[in-house]
Amino acid sequence: DISSEKVPRRHGVYITEEPTLGARTLTFQGFIKGATAAAVRATLDTLMHILDGPRGKLYLNGTSGRYINCTKKDFSHHPVAGTTLLAWLYTVTFFADDPFWYEAPAVSHPHVVGTSPSTWTETNAGVQQQYPTITIAADQATDVVTFTLANTTTSQTMTYAGTITSGNSLVIDTANFTIANNGTSDWAQTTGELLNLNPGANSLSFTGNNCTITIAYKNRYNSPAFD
Repeated sequence: DISSEKVPRRHGVYITEEPTLGARTLTFQGFIKGATAAAVRATLDTLMHILDGPRGKLYLNGTSGRYINCTKKDFSHHPVAGTTLLAWLYTVTFFADDPFWYEAPAVSHPHVVGTSPSTWTETNAGVQQQYPTITIAADQATDVVTFTLANTTTSQTMTYAGTITSGNSLVIDTANFTIANNGTSDWAQTTGELLNLNPGANSLSFTGNNCTITIAYKNRYNSPAFD
């Protein structure tokens, strides 16, 4: 169902219930030197080729395991005077449309439902709200027919009125607003809200047939970690 709604606005910016962060830019300076001008030129060519690639992960410190999604916005370089082209300084500016630092790899927490209702705690170790991928696997030798999943910490509840046949899964991607039953979109059977995770402990509950529920996401943070 689609309907229009008047949204409060100020100075052209929409007001949301939750604080939001806009895109940001990151500027870095670097130094390249080599034994020959040709070697330095080859290094610059390689660097520019990498920077001209698609949106990707920018790791500021490999040991921290955290990255930000970026694309190159600007790149400039010039030789250092008196080095006969054996040393160059460069400046690169990145555009971060998703202004959060993520931690790799993703966390994936399974919870086996043996009784209904089933309750457990999902702890978001990051400092930002998470939009997880939730997989309901009918792996307990029975179909999963109509279930309710709730996060009582955020007061969000969703109900799925379809059937997940034994051996199949329902995948709920809350970040991209997709719900797929054995690979087929099935929004029509869903009511309520997709669940988010607050930072810290979240109290979850499931009412339905026995199954395995897996919550997967990447911890995200406001700023990078420098080790």
